[in-house]
Amino acid sequence: MDALRALVPTQSLLWVTYDRHNPPTRISKKPATNVSAAALDNFLTNTYSINPTFVTFQSGLDNGVYRLTDLAPDNFDKSVLLKELRIRHLSQEEVGYLTQGWPKDMTETVIVTNLPNNRLSEITLFRSRRLGGFSQQEIETLGSLEPCMSAVISQHFEKSDLKPTRTQSSNLQRTSVIDAGILTQREKEVADLVLKGHSSLSVAHILQISVLTVKSHRKNMYRKLNISSQTELFALFSGLAVGNRDSESDDDNRVPRSN
Repeated sequence: MDALRALVPTQSLLWVTYDRHNPPTRISKKPATNVSAAALDNFLTNTYSINPTFVTFQSGLDNGVYRLTDLAPDNFDKSVLLKELRIRHLSQEEVGYLTQGWPKDMTETVIVTNLPNNRLSEITLFRSRRLGGFSQQEIETLGSLEPCMSAVISQHFEKSDLKPTRTQSSNLQRTSVIDAGILTQREKEVADLVLKGHSSLSVAHILQISVLTVKSHRKNMYRKLNISSQTELFALFSGLAVGNRDSESDDDNRVPRSN
């Protein structure tokens, strides 16, 4: 990444990987300059779901170098949950909105690489519009190097995919419980997204339903599975034994245990 910064100077850089059903994974370790920790956390848990790269990736996105404006819709959908996502509609921003804590007037150029197992690598370069953004010559320079960068990135993740993960080992148990006929189809969708790390807000946005509806599904789901909290939901699918430890954020979804 330091070599990339030297080639095309940036004010900040963020590297994440996406898959179509999980929140993104942050790869870059250095903090993104001028981006607050809260804003970055909000992106990684919520606003990634309306990010133009992620949205375009759902229907297919070729390897390449893109200005974010190339991927952003012509008109930002103002019906999204602005308050809950902690974003403001600002037409002068490249994507039509600004995440709380994110620097204003930034231009973004992304380098995307398709990875094994239907994932996508995205390296985002940031530069202020006041500094002129990224020139066409810089975009072309990055474009000429993109095939080599994508090859190296793909090779890196192919090697890492050979290592078994805890998530892979729990897939069979997760599938058997979700598909056991206990839950409705919508409850299955909510359970699967929660188990993959999505918040109620993120689930609501993905399924295009209200947060209150998500919480209602979660309460019904807990009752049917004879559990009382998100902690126990994770334990059910991981095979762990837990006591009464519950996260504060799960209080609204907690239900009395059946006798």
